[in-house]
Order: sequence, then C-alpha cells, then structure tokens
Amino acid sequence: MPEMMRSTLVGAACLALALGVTLPANVDTTDVKIRARDGWQRVAYVQAGQFVDISAEGRWTVDYRRDKELGGRIGPEGYDWNTDEEIGFQERCHVTDDAPYGTLIGRIGRGPVFVVGEGDAFDAEHSGRLGLRINDANACLGDNGGRVNVTVDIG
Repeated sequence: MPEMMRSTLVGAACLALALGVTLPANVDTTDVKIRARDGWQRVAYVQAGQFVDISAEGRWTVDYRRDKELGGRIGPEGYDWNTDEEIGFQERCHVTDDAPYGTLIGRIGRGPVFVVGEGDAFDAEHSGRLGLRINDANACLGDNGGRVNVTVDIG
C-alpha cells in the first residue's frame, strides 16, 4: 500500500475514533488522477450493492486554446450551460447530454453513464469496473488539458 494512502487511512481511523464513529472494516480507498486528454480511465472494481463515494477536485479544460475566452479552466463540475453552448459541437463531442462539457462522468462496466461532478455517492446497481472521464468524446480529446484528483471509497 502506498505510504500516502496508508497515512490517509490511519488519519481517518484516528479521527473516527476521536469522534466515536465506527468505520466499516471493508472500505477500500483509491486515489487517482483523471486526465482530460484520456477517455475512460479504469479506477476500481465495484460489486453490485456496494456503497460508492466519489469526490473530485482539480482544474481542466476541453479546449486549452480557448481557455481565456471560456473563462479559464474549470473544476469537475464542468462548464455552465451557456459556456457549453458557446463551445458548440455537442452532437459530436458530448459523451452524455445530461451534463455540460468538462463535467466528470462515470460508469460501471458497460452500464449507463452518470454525472459525478465534484462528487457522488450511491449504492452500485451492478458489478463491473468503475470508469471515469471528462464529458468530451474520444474524437475531441486532443485539445484538452489538465486533470482532476479523485478519491473513491468503496465499501
């Protein structure tokens, strides 16, 4: 186990003890960097019924050449809908129309795409690999930049 992950888990356990909170013994924590220039990035295996808690922070863009025009890099919540309209090409470059460009999205296995943004927590409906990515289709990734740091707790 990497040293940073071990110290994070130890710190969380100490805080839980101090607050009188009992942590489930089988929670797995994964910290990953999700790059804006890559498509689906596998994070962890999830079994149906497991609780999944995802949190994300960082800055990225779907067009580094237009950063200034688009108001700078954005967080995992994505651009606002007006900026999404300005960018254009939605029919070709959105992975899902449920969220604007730049939103962190996920899916488990070949299941439906869901919006993560800055965070999401849910009980998994089916088993498979949890994948995360920016809401920007594979053919449109070449002008992206940045990354978001994601923590996934599965238990």
